[in-house]
Amino acid sequence: MVDGGGLYLEISAKGSKYWRMKYRRPSDKKEDRLAFGVWPMVTLAQARAKSDEAKKLLVQGIDPKAEQKEAQAENSGAYTFETIAFEWHASNKRWSEDHRARVGMSSTSINFLAYAYKVRRK
Repeated sequence: MVDGGGLYLEISAKGSKYWRMKYRRPSDKKEDRLAFGVWPMVTLAQARAKSDEAKKLLVQGIDPKAEQKEAQAENSGAYTFETIAFEWHASNKRWSEDHRARVGMSSTSINFLAYAYKVRRK
């Protein structure tokens, strides 16, 4: 379903609906697609707003997909398992020093737990 200005709702064979936008990359003028999310989690109004933001970047000669990937890369390390575990450990102010030492949050134990979690999720 086409909304206009390159924005459309792509419906997969299984019935999932994804907001997408067709555009031409400023660098080489090749056609590309930008993903805005799954309908109904992302509404038409939200998809249009994201499309408008992408068009503003295109006017400035910036590839919105490259910009989106850069923002995701910056945010990807914000909430790692390690970060959350250390925050949790530090937030327990009522623990005695003895108990804190027994709980122990070394980088080795954090890395093991993160690895075990990934393996279990596969």
